Amino acid sequence: MAKRIHEKKYNELDDAQKTLLITNEAIRSGCERLYASTGTPMEKLSGGAKFMAIYSNIGGGSIKSGGGGVKRGQEIIALNVYARTRLKNEASIRKRILSK
Repeated sequence: MAKRIHEKKYNELDDAQKTLLITNEAIRSGCERLYASTGTPMEKLSGGAKFMAIYSNIGGGSIKSGGGGVKRGQEIIALNVYARTRLKNEASIRKRILSK
């Protein structure tokens, strides 16, 4: 995250924008990992195993390896959806107010 946005600009963001920025980075880095926390290459996994490995990678890896596991991966995705929805709704409300 620090590579993509200057600290001063980050401090000017509201909570939803910060949440979106942080969760986008976690999702991106989790999806780019080449291995599941078991050590299995992602390209060798399929179906539910691959799906859960991606969730775990988004959550920082397995709980056993010190990450947040599948649960944390799901929480990150849920926070991302929440932040996107909130920002979209705020923009819509602003647009309606300004058009009056």
